[in-house]
Amino acid sequence: MGACTSITLPKVIASGSVPGTSASPGFQYGRAGNVTAPTYLQVVATVPSNTAGLIVPFTGFITGFWSTNEDPNTYGLQVQERTGAAFNDLTGALLNVVADRKLSINIAIPVTKGWELVIYVVTGFGRNIQAGIIIEQAS
Repeated sequence: MGACTSITLPKVIASGSVPGTSASPGFQYGRAGNVTAPTYLQVVATVPSNTAGLIVPFTGFITGFWSTNEDPNTYGLQVQERTGAAFNDLTGALLNVVADRKLSINIAIPVTKGWELVIYVVTGFGRNIQAGIIIEQAS
């Protein structure tokens, strides 16, 4: 038998004002084929995210927002929070891909545990769009 390795995990703190203690595995959205605004991207099993989005696992911040698509295209993506039949844009959670295949940005947009998030193509056109966000728990 070899020596044991001790691993120290960070203390999980559910409130605070800065990201830093834990991160989501990443929320992923996409849509196959030609995609034009206005269109919601899809989640698991080709379900449009405006029908059933993804749930925020803890209070924290969206710290990363990225997208890829098949060809150099121009389009804008907006993260929205869904409450019932209402869809609310998250201020600052906008990604504008301009004549490119990919773009990744760092942001700090507060989110609350239990929110349902969707991604909406607000402008332009892309083909086989993939997009994702990273959420870090507040510390």
